[in-house]
This record gives sequence, structure tokens and C-alpha cells, in this order.
Amino acid sequence: MANKIVINIFDCLNEKEKINYIEELIDNHNIEDAIKILLNKETVPLRFIPYIKKILKKKKISNEKIIETIFNNLLYLNKFDVALEFNKTLTKNERKIILLSKYDKNKKYKVKRDNKFINLIPTVGLATILVLEATNIISTTHSAVTVKVKKDKSTVPNTYLEKNNVKEISDIQLNQTIDNISNELLAKQIKILCNNNEYIYTLGDIGFSLNKENIFNSIKGNDIEINYNLKNTILSNNELMENNVSYNEDSINNVVNDMYNKTKKNSINGVITKLDGQIIKQTNPINGVELNKDELKEKLKSIKFLDKEIKIELGMNEIKATMSTKNIYSSTIGTLSSATTYYNESQARAKNIKIAVSKINGKVILPGEVFSFRQAAGPYNGSNGYVFYAKDMGSGVCQVSTTLYNAQLKAGLETVSRSNHYEPVSYVSKGLDATVYGSSIDYQFRNNTDYPITIVASAQNGVLTIGISGDQNILGGKSYVPRSVYITNRQYDAYLDVYQNGSIIETRYLGRSYYKY
Repeated sequence: MANKIVINIFDCLNEKEKINYIEELIDNHNIEDAIKILLNKETVPLRFIPYIKKILKKKKISNEKIIETIFNNLLYLNKFDVALEFNKTLTKNERKIILLSKYDKNKKYKVKRDNKFINLIPTVGLATILVLEATNIISTTHSAVTVKVKKDKSTVPNTYLEKNNVKEISDIQLNQTIDNISNELLAKQIKILCNNNEYIYTLGDIGFSLNKENIFNSIKGNDIEINYNLKNTILSNNELMENNVSYNEDSINNVVNDMYNKTKKNSINGVITKLDGQIIKQTNPINGVELNKDELKEKLKSIKFLDKEIKIELGMNEIKATMSTKNIYSSTIGTLSSATTYYNESQARAKNIKIAVSKINGKVILPGEVFSFRQAAGPYNGSNGYVFYAKDMGSGVCQVSTTLYNAQLKAGLETVSRSNHYEPVSYVSKGLDATVYGSSIDYQFRNNTDYPITIVASAQNGVLTIGISGDQNILGGKSYVPRSVYITNRQYDAYLDVYQNGSIIETRYLGRSYYKY
């Protein structure tokens, strides 16, 4: 009756008052009563156990005594589920404390089922045996622990499925566990190390698949060993897993091709360019690399998917580059294109035009090189000879860059960077100008041919002419004509018509120009 009254009073306290009350009980040496009060709650009392341990430690009671006292009281109160949960919070050494207080440490505990003895694995925890015995799930006889099994509808008796202690696992539970395993494996990463880089794929990417029906039937037929956790039981059975795995050939090929494209580096052939027998440019060959598709495919098919980490290391095969010689003869060199604009010779800007022309005239641009107007003609300041006109230093250089732009287009060369003016200019059609400004706006084009080209520029008597000369093979019998089309609201689209034998064979869109005024 006294214990019942104590428990009723305790139920009326808040948590802090309960802790204080427990401590007072322990101070009065009623340790057993204090522990029973907390552990005899209807709800899971695990949250109280840390407080009990903390208070008892303050009283300098040994850890061994604390654990043994808590565990024994849980069994005494028939709190078997709580005892199992408490057991999971203990370390391996703490579990031994419980077992050694009851059993000979040299005993070998086994589960007996259908005349087969299967060792209890360490993850069960030695204290779990005591709980099973207390609940009459198992009984100890000398050195063995015998499982009492019901045959109807059971799969793996006395198996722990996640956190639930079940005597019988239903088909639904078993299927759900197998589905969870399959989903986890599908998301498992494959790390491919190649060319000092790491590439991540998953088992799902290579079409990994479990034969879940076969796995279910194998477990249902009791062909696998009993373990603490059903999921771990299935995963730890290599033969069961490996015999029920397949991969999709198309998925593997997709991963192989994706890896090949990500890692391949094409070789770049070297070229020696000669003009009339003299070397004017030489580019060295650069070897490429590619992976061995068959090697990667075989490694993917032989993956050990149950390993904690899946890694594949791949080498790369070298792609040899070649060296060739290109001969150019001055007899084939001529004017490829030219453009002409006009300026007022009496204005100060005429001086700026002539300075810019002198700086770009004779400039040779080798195959693959990019010409920068700013690098060739800049900076546009007094120290470089330029003068002010209409409050702008270097005014007039834009007419040079614009004229060169039109000559470049007529030679069919590739534009790299070009901007239109803030407002239209009078010396060229709208949409076909190319402004430059300080270090912020540059005009650039690339010599995208196999031959060197030369800029030929002149400015005199108000006539600015810029031409591009090079090997006639560059044109290949084609001619290029730029044009612009008014769109709306001060906007113009530019095009480049490509002619051959008098007919248009292609029209290239050059871009849209927006003018503020």
C-alpha cells in the first residue's frame, strides 16, 4: 500500500520535482523504491534512466552497480521492451556486466531451431539473452539457449526488425524490408577515379536490380541464418544477395559512354607553317587521352555492391598527335578583301585616323591567332600621338576599326568581339560599325584559316582603305557581302551573304545593333 501511495504522489509532480524527489529518496537510502517509481511508469521510461544514472553517480555508486540495478528492476517490473531498449544504449562492456552477474562468462550461447545451432551474434547483446529468458521466449539449458518456435505463418522467429521485437514477421513486413534494402542499394554511390578526378554514379545508374521474389522465398523457406536485424541478416548473406542480382546492359553502356565523353581529351596535331620554305609558325603536337570502354564495362559488371564503399580506378590510354607541314608560296598571295570609308582631311580627327592606320598596317596574323585592335593601335592617348577632337581624345580611331571590320567580314574571317556605337555613324551603314573605347571596349577577330594573313591599310586625301591579303585558297572561290536590315526603333540586324559562282549559298546572321539616338 505504501508503494502505491508513493507512486500516486509521484504522478502529480512535474519533471524537476520528480528528479528532486528521486534524489531525496536515494539520499534516504531507498534506492530500490526510487528506481521502481520511475521505471514503473506506463509510458516508456527511458527518458528517466539518464537521471537515475546521474544521481547514482553523484552518490559514488559504481557504474556496474547502477546498470545491474536498473536492468534487474526492469525485469522485475516486467518492462521487457524497455529492458531491450535500455540494452541497446549500453556499450559492449556494460552489457557484459549484466551477463557476468548472472552467467558463467565461458558459456557459449546459441539459438536452437529445427535441430540447427546458430551462434548468437555479438550485436544481440548479452543482456538480451536475459530478457528473452525472462519473457519465456528462450530457456537456458547448460551451454545452449533453445528457441521456442511456433510453426504457423512464421518466417524468421525472434528476429529483431529495426527496433521492433517480433516473434513472427509477416509477409508484408518481410517484403517491406526487402524493398527498403533494394532502394538503399539503388542509391548507393559508385566512385570512379580517373585522370585525377572523381566521378559519382549510383548502382541504380547501371541498372542494378534485386530479384526480390527469390530473396523473399529463400527467407520464407528458412534458408538463412537468424540474426539480430533482418536487414543486416539479408545483407550479410553474400550468397543470397549475389545470386539474386542483375544489371542492365544498356544502363551500363550509358554510364560507360558518359564517362568516356567526360574524360576524353582530343589530341591536337602540330603544324609547321612555311612561307617560301621559311618557317613562319610552328605549333607543337599535344597528345590526347581516352579511357578503355571495355575495361570500365567489365569493372562495373564485377562490382562488389555489398562493400562499404564502391571504388573503381581507371587508367587512360594515350591518343597520339601527329605533326604536319603547310607550305605557302608568295605567288599565291593576293588581296582577299578591302573596305573604304571617307573622312575630312582638315579636321583634327584625321591625325588620329592616320596614327591608328600606321599602327595596324602590315600586321601579320597567323592561323588561329586573335587580332586585338586595342593591343595594336592603343592606348588612345597623347603619349601615343593621339589628339583631342570634339572633346574626345583619339576621336577617329573608331572609323579605322569600323573600316577594318568591314574588310574582315568580306574576307570571311571570324568575329570575336564587336560593339556598335552609342549613336549611328555617317561613314558606314547602320549595323556594320565597330566601336572601340579606352580599355573597356575592344574589337577583335580571329584568323580562322590555315594561312597567315596581313592587314594592309592607308589613309590619305580623306580616303581610308584597309585590305586583308593572304593565300587565295582562303576564299575557296567564295565571296562575302555584309548587309544590314532596319528592324524597328533604331535597331538593325546585320547579315553576311556568302556567294559562289554568282549565287548565294549561305546567309550568316551577325547580330543586332541598338542605337540610342
